[in-house]
Amino acid sequence: MTREEVFDKLIVKEIALLNRGLAARKTLKDLLSEKDPATVTKDKGDYAFDKDALRKAAELVSEHWLEDIRLPIYMYVDSEIPGECYIPKEASANLIRKMPGLSGYRFIKGKMWIPRAIAAKIRREYPTLFQYYFLP
Repeated sequence: MTREEVFDKLIVKEIALLNRGLAARKTLKDLLSEKDPATVTKDKGDYAFDKDALRKAAELVSEHWLEDIRLPIYMYVDSEIPGECYIPKEASANLIRKMPGLSGYRFIKGKMWIPRAIAAKIRREYPTLFQYYFLP
């Protein structure tokens, strides 16, 4: 096995460790109906949703989208594309476009690309509703 192959395997393992905290997704509609909205992570941990963030998100979209938006929304981070991440679901992109100041981002060819600085801002304003999904 070459050094490069060993390094690649190590990177894949490290990325898997980063992603073990990803939460199982539920619809926004289902989460709004729960007294204590929560789910589990890949490593079987508890993941509680911020109720205020859920309400804020629900106010941004029409009732039609409540069943289509699955939370948390994964923001995919590709190591080969520095400074940006993408959202591959149109319903999720629709929610982001409804957020103040974010209407300019479009869903094109199956993805909505956004700068990582904007993604970090979204994650701060809507805690627990978004997670980074790291790609090898």
